[in-house]
Amino acid sequence: MTDLLLPGRHADGFWDTGTTVHVSAPAGQLRGIQAHGVTAFRGIPYAEPPTGALRFAAPRRRSRFRDTFDATLWGATPQKKEPGFGIPEPSVPGDDILNVTVFAPEEALGSGARLPVLVWIHGGRYAAGSPIGDWYDGRVLAAEGVIVVAITYRLAIDGFGSIPGCPDNRGVLDWIAALEWVAENIAAFGGDPDAVTIAGQSAGGGAVLALASTPRARGLFRQAWALSGVLESSPVDVARDKLRRKLAELGIDATEQGVQALEYDAIVEPLDVIEEASPLWVPLDHEELFPDGLVEGLRSTSPDIPLVLGATADEWMRDSAEPELEHKQRLALLASHGLPAEHREAAIDAVRRRRGQVTVGGLFRAVIPRVLALRGPESRTMVYDYLVPGTVSGLALHCDDIPAFFGVETQSSVRRAIGEIPTAARDQLHEAAVAFIRGESLPWAKPTTGVLAAATGAAVIGSGPSPSDGFATAEPFIHRFP
Repeated sequence: MTDLLLPGRHADGFWDTGTTVHVSAPAGQLRGIQAHGVTAFRGIPYAEPPTGALRFAAPRRRSRFRDTFDATLWGATPQKKEPGFGIPEPSVPGDDILNVTVFAPEEALGSGARLPVLVWIHGGRYAAGSPIGDWYDGRVLAAEGVIVVAITYRLAIDGFGSIPGCPDNRGVLDWIAALEWVAENIAAFGGDPDAVTIAGQSAGGGAVLALASTPRARGLFRQAWALSGVLESSPVDVARDKLRRKLAELGIDATEQGVQALEYDAIVEPLDVIEEASPLWVPLDHEELFPDGLVEGLRSTSPDIPLVLGATADEWMRDSAEPELEHKQRLALLASHGLPAEHREAAIDAVRRRRGQVTVGGLFRAVIPRVLALRGPESRTMVYDYLVPGTVSGLALHCDDIPAFFGVETQSSVRRAIGEIPTAARDQLHEAAVAFIRGESLPWAKPTTGVLAAATGAAVIGSGPSPSDGFATAEPFIHRFP
């Protein structure tokens, strides 16, 4: 039934023999696909298409479908082009870009079961990415009794650009709207709206931390898991002025009318440059969603929310084919990250790894001790350090823990990008994820010393030093965060 699968068809043929299946939800009648006892309902809109007058508006709730909605095909994605790296994150054309995909056991549909729910938020610097690739396939978790919901949200200027007269944090409002859809509809798929875990990686991990920081999301999820999450936000006035100046360089008026007249790609591509010191697309500190600021909100809003934080050992290692940086270039790189001068020398010593390279990964890893310090020792915060080197790169890189988390390490795209993931390491992380989503306690020992002393528990995935030792090298980078 290949007509049900494209685009983004799975190479292993899992869904090739799929048949249609139906469910009745508050959103309306839905038609999905079933194979091997697992169902997928793809591209279900949770809000009206953000086009025309709605492009830079808050998400508008989608009304109930009058006819059966065809959820056998992937929904449209905010990302309009392929991201250009090894992880498959397909782009799908169309205007209905605010949608969810639900994976569930077939037997759970309409059964009244109350299975735990995982809501996945993809990464991509808040400017790219897609939740429909092989690495985010929820079929394994669904077969294990977890309802998986993957969401889309507006990216780049559409989601995070501060434009006069338009609501800020539209991407954040999309996350909240998607979670509200889950609260209203997930019981029809056999899910428990009171047992929702939010999770995401990189910018998706940043989304998890942002949702934990805003009072507006209280009650929409029970706990959270951030894989290599970022901790970034900007004051509204700073972000608005920066965007105005960037658009002026392109001859674009920084008003809703000026931006509205141009296609998404015509604006995003010229601006889509990684600006490490001050990213252009980030959540904005604003009284409506983050009255205390996003970072401070982790202290004031989330201490009672169970949270797992993780990072990979090497994260964003510089390409080994690039020439080794000179010492002054390393100092300049760290300065561009906002690291105070008095900490730069120590940071270079701390993060010098293979071939003497300096890695941006220290910044990803520094998020973890910073969040621990914000939430305090009374909160339930657990940490893992993913040390499993891929057989392709020989390193434990950014994103390498995603397939183990989802249990999809046998996908051909995973093997091409990472290589073989040892079964023991996969099981260690995947089983911890399933247990946490189910609301179970993780058997991770509490660190008693070092930068992770405030953690409830910590674990090393793969062989290596203790978690506290592993994250000590990130400590100099903590000074980058407010």
